[in-house]
Amino acid sequence: MKILKILLMVFFILVMVSCTLLNLNNPPTKPMVVSPKDGETVYDISEVTLSWECNDADGDTLAYDVYFGTTQTPPLVKSGHTSKTYVVSGLENGKTYYWKIVAKDGKGGTAESNIWKFTSVILRKLK
Repeated sequence: MKILKILLMVFFILVMVSCTLLNLNNPPTKPMVVSPKDGETVYDISEVTLSWECNDADGDTLAYDVYFGTTQTPPLVKSGHTSKTYVVSGLENGKTYYWKIVAKDGKGGTAESNIWKFTSVILRKLK
């Protein structure tokens, strides 16, 4: 009888460990810049569309935290964004802008991009 209890306990532990292992969550891939490219000069600054690529091996729905600004550690401007693009406007001529993305899969998996930058320039027509 004692052996049966031990076997049942071992079986129970194995089942619990197996269930835990089967429910592992893979984090999203590291977000990669699409546009504007890191170090790029942007000439049409009325609106700039930030875009990136990111996936999740488990097929989880991803949400993104978007960081954007003129400091090298840009502030959070949008949390829980569900698109792989984000439009910024009101940019100033001759400024360098920094941005990054943090992807979240809703199951605790996260992935943070590098910090990217671009410079805004308005082209003036020659008279």
